[in-house]
Amino acid sequence: MARAFVKRTGRTVLAASVLLAVLPMCAIAAKPASQHASSGGGSRSSAQDAANRGPAPDSGSERHSAATTVTRQLGETPEHLASRLLPKGAHTITKPLEFMFQPLGRIVLVLYEMGRDDPLDESDPSVYRGMVLVPDTGADVYRIVYLPSMKEGQGTLMYEIASVFTADADGDGLPDLCIMSEVTEVGTAGHWYTDTDLFRWSGSGFRLVEQGDDRPLSNLRTAKAVRARLKNRMVRPQK
Repeated sequence: MARAFVKRTGRTVLAASVLLAVLPMCAIAAKPASQHASSGGGSRSSAQDAANRGPAPDSGSERHSAATTVTRQLGETPEHLASRLLPKGAHTITKPLEFMFQPLGRIVLVLYEMGRDDPLDESDPSVYRGMVLVPDTGADVYRIVYLPSMKEGQGTLMYEIASVFTADADGDGLPDLCIMSEVTEVGTAGHWYTDTDLFRWSGSGFRLVEQGDDRPLSNLRTAKAVRARLKNRMVRPQK
């Protein structure tokens, strides 16, 4: 049975959560928590989400890379494929993951962070970034799609990616992408909590799923707990 990957940067390892059998993930060692020096941010709220978290760019040609598609070389690993696509100075914050995600097929997810001096961190700040390689024309050609920027918390929160899994957040029978993080406020004495961001495929890109002011998925530490909460309380995609 496939399991969630786990990270560790000096604190106790989270228990691995059982995932869908079609989601092969492996143990990884992630970087230290992201800490951004810009000011602003604050506690999470739906108003801030709506203002700060927009849909993914159509092509990523200006914000990320000139390429909109990539051809995978024979036998190329997700790690090597990601290394060819990351902007100069950027680095992954988890091991790139390859797994089935319906209705797209077998995708590659790359979570990463820009270099500290990259202009993108000024013009489009984000606590973490995601690149999704979606099967396109032919078995080895992928379309490059980006997750929405995660501006909220920039400069005030530190994130560590804890696990990646899928869950049906709205009962439509299709999976949503779930990224669970451990979060703390900059300057606090080690008070960490978990939170899960949900991303839904809209037909042309991924959109952030709005959760409301109370953040119902906060402090749920396993994929099983998140799925159970979602089953009882469906959440709507951000417009």
